[in-house]
Amino acid sequence: ADAATSIHLSWLADPTTAEKAVVRYRAADGDWQTADGTCSLTAFATSGQAAYVCAAALTGLVPGTAYEVEIGDGTDFVPAGTYTTAAEDPDTTAFFVMGDTQMSGDETADADPLAILQKLGTLLEGKQVDFALQTGDYVDNGGNFAMWREIQQVFGESFPAVPYIHTLGNHEYYGDI
Repeated sequence: ADAATSIHLSWLADPTTAEKAVVRYRAADGDWQTADGTCSLTAFATSGQAAYVCAAALTGLVPGTAYEVEIGDGTDFVPAGTYTTAAEDPDTTAFFVMGDTQMSGDETADADPLAILQKLGTLLEGKQVDFALQTGDYVDNGGNFAMWREIQQVFGESFPAVPYIHTLGNHEYYGDI
């Protein structure tokens, strides 16, 4: 994928919503455009819950342009952030790497690691960050939906405009996901 002309998104959606992934996006004050994606229902065996795992690609974008992005089912949308495509010929690339976040799904028990992630987000505010790499063990047990929900929320709040790439660690495979 070309980061200058495309943005790839993935997200978890409530299983009671329509089984449809639609992204609505626009450049600054431009007209809204839509891109259809895919959703697959995923069971989280350990917690006994389910969610749609959705994905969509925005293509044909303009290099070095900020896009306001919303995700939804085609009827209802929620803000997903503002993402900027890479410059056509960037001089530099800035990124950060982290791993083993392993949230437990219990915000009280995870107060210290959550505070660290929020502090990292504050340190990165206003800085150019092209992407982040999460090296695995994002959650402690891949089969527990509460863990995914908690870490997705803190990453979304702490790094709202940073696209991140996840690699799977052994903990993502725990729990039959």
